[in-house]
Amino acid sequence: MSSSSSLPPVLTPRFRPHAEEEPFLPRYTEDSEPARLFLKKRTWLTRGRVILLSALLSLLVWGLIVVVPEILDPTPVVVPVVDFESVRNVNATLIPGGKGKWTVKIPRGIQEPLRPRVYAGICRSVHDVAGHVHRGYYSFDEKFVDPAKSGEKVVVGKGVEVCDASLTYMLESKNAGFGVALMGLWSAYGLAKKEGRSFFINDRDWAWGAYTSFFLQMPRPKCAPPPPHWMLPCPHSAKHLVVAASTHTYIFGHSFNDEFEDARQMGVLRQSKIFDFVREGYEALFRLGLLPEDQDFVEVRKKKLIGPVMSVHIRRGDKKALAWEYVKTDDGFVPPKKYVEAALEMRGKQHGDIVYASDDVHMYESAELVDYVPAQGEVAAETWLGELEVSQDMRGFVADDFWRLDPEQKVQLGRAYLKDLKILGEMAARGEAATVCDVASTTCRLLAVIMGWERAVVQKRWKNVDGEFDWSGVAW
Repeated sequence: MSSSSSLPPVLTPRFRPHAEEEPFLPRYTEDSEPARLFLKKRTWLTRGRVILLSALLSLLVWGLIVVVPEILDPTPVVVPVVDFESVRNVNATLIPGGKGKWTVKIPRGIQEPLRPRVYAGICRSVHDVAGHVHRGYYSFDEKFVDPAKSGEKVVVGKGVEVCDASLTYMLESKNAGFGVALMGLWSAYGLAKKEGRSFFINDRDWAWGAYTSFFLQMPRPKCAPPPPHWMLPCPHSAKHLVVAASTHTYIFGHSFNDEFEDARQMGVLRQSKIFDFVREGYEALFRLGLLPEDQDFVEVRKKKLIGPVMSVHIRRGDKKALAWEYVKTDDGFVPPKKYVEAALEMRGKQHGDIVYASDDVHMYESAELVDYVPAQGEVAAETWLGELEVSQDMRGFVADDFWRLDPEQKVQLGRAYLKDLKILGEMAARGEAATVCDVASTTCRLLAVIMGWERAVVQKRWKNVDGEFDWSGVAW
């Protein structure tokens, strides 16, 4: 082999001026089929790059026109303010083209929650549209589109983030009773904590006045409350729930009891989890904001009572008895002597005061109670209860009479009620003390909560004198 051929044959370049010299090779001219395919492929590659580049340039231009101005000018989009009073009806609606998906649209411009009656209407419409009346308490409807999950950004105050989930309890006066409001409030608080929701209180519609007229301000969560158009009463899976007496049926009704009653127990023992909800609310929220002199009065009064105390609460007014033996009587009330007999039986051979309170001023003059001790001494009979005595036929707390009071009288009445509740409840929670009351009254059931489950229910130191009824929570 010559020196000019030192490279291996496979690496030696070969010049082929004409394909005819090697007929087994294809012709690679511009007119050949492989060449046309190659050129066509290269043309499409070029077109693809042009299309991609055009799309990128379009996105860039869009960003310069739309996004950058928002960054440079942080002025939020102005949403017309909507008066919540003007929103009288909101219904759950199907989303057009949403394949059965539905939502609840509350006007974005409202600055306050809606009226409780409007929320009750929403719950009715939700059950009509979603058709899940008989589902479990925590059933999740995949077709429900939560407004809070729309991706809308909400800035509150100094950049405080909205809570991940919340429950707002609206104090309202569908029922004028103070005890009814406390039962709902405490139950809602316990439920919120169980579900990991931040808790807020709204007192705008409460006829008794401002929450802080009676209680210390509740510590606020570190996150912000949701905007009103995110707050829904139903379904229960909504991120931001709003609850009021008008919606108790949907929050504390059949499905609530089915979920939380202990099926392994019998009778009132089934209610332990529900009782715990109310108790948790009591422990967190029953911080009275009394005037210093009122607070001193309560503490001094408690120290003067001789234990073990038998606390007796006698409800009259517009709250009639439940048991037929009393319903058929002329006045429809449990007689005072029945309370006294039960208290003496509970006290047994012990020597302690029988302390009583009532919404009926005439009870403080009753012959059956003359030997026993009013919770607030002579204060109740001489002052606040007298303001409600407008009818000799209907004695005690009557809703129609309550509405006639001016705001200051309502506050005075509410504070007096809370002092009774605190004295009776806390004295009954000591030693061998006990409570006797009428279960038809919400206050009676609240006294059991203040005593605690073990003492009131398990040890049976809480006694109902109105038939064979047991403790229960929210009346819905």
